[in-house]
Amino acid sequence: MNTTINQRIKEIADKLCNGNISEVARVVGVKQQTLRSIVTGKQNKPGFETLYKIAVNDKFEISADWLLRGKVRCRRVQWML
Repeated sequence: MNTTINQRIKEIADKLCNGNISEVARVVGVKQQTLRSIVTGKQNKPGFETLYKIAVNDKFEISADWLLRGKVRCRRVQWML
């Protein structure tokens, strides 16, 4: 199933913060209103800065490929050398 970036951000909140948008916003360092607008669909597409903050956040370890395109696993894979 293809999902939108907005839906994937909501999935992050649902699966990693028990649906708590405020917690996601706090952890990644964006305004709660911004994130709420994204997950409710009021904001059509999130801005680069918001996407960047979610993708590089160490607590969630989200794959940028998954966040942006819906491909691969949701969480970053740690490679063993």
